[in-house]
Amino acid sequence: MVRSVGKPRLLGRYIVANWGPPNPERQEVVLSAILSTEILSLRPFAPRQPSHTDKCFSTADLVVIGFCSCDKFVEFFFIDTTPFVDKYWSKEEHRKFDWRGIGGRQEYLDSQLETLNSKLESSVATWKIVVGHHTISSLGRHGDTHELVRQVLPILEKHSVDLYINGHDHCLEHIKRQDSSVHFITSGAGSKSFQGIHEATPEDGLQFAMDGQGFISVSMAVHELRVDFHDALGHNLHKLQLTK
Repeated sequence: MVRSVGKPRLLGRYIVANWGPPNPERQEVVLSAILSTEILSLRPFAPRQPSHTDKCFSTADLVVIGFCSCDKFVEFFFIDTTPFVDKYWSKEEHRKFDWRGIGGRQEYLDSQLETLNSKLESSVATWKIVVGHHTISSLGRHGDTHELVRQVLPILEKHSVDLYINGHDHCLEHIKRQDSSVHFITSGAGSKSFQGIHEATPEDGLQFAMDGQGFISVSMAVHELRVDFHDALGHNLHKLQLTK
């Protein structure tokens, strides 16, 4: 199940896949999320193995492919992170942003935070995954987004969110700090890579980083979730495996 808690906006490119043999007891689905404002529906899909020419690997915002009754054990929550960033609202900011549909900034942010908190609180899914464009914890060029650390991270930790997946920094990263229950996954390595990774300290919780082009894949079952980090040729570089 996928929920969008903010204004529909391009969040980045993510691929979530669960390749495996068909199971008649499971639902075969593909979920292509060009975001609507509420829950996106599932539609039938004829499964096949991916190839490097697949359109979903180059243009989709989110593609969930697999064999599952996903709403029974996993929920994705999308948050519009751009309006949280203070500098985007500065008069000195040279880039132009389309704020139509947001109305008052603080009212919009409060609404997102309240909705995110409410939806996470009511979720009975085994796996809770929040997706936003901007980083919360990163050692890439942009680093942490302090506005999200202050306002969003406490909600994720309160409701035991498993993953926060983001782009923004053009690299691959897996961060798990000792002072947080959340695994931070950066997958922004589709373009403009090789921008540098800051040197990590033990407190940063860096599990893996690659300053180059690549992507992630996510597979999940009722009691198991796995994130694989791949280079541009699909070679597996690092994996995160969680069980409940």
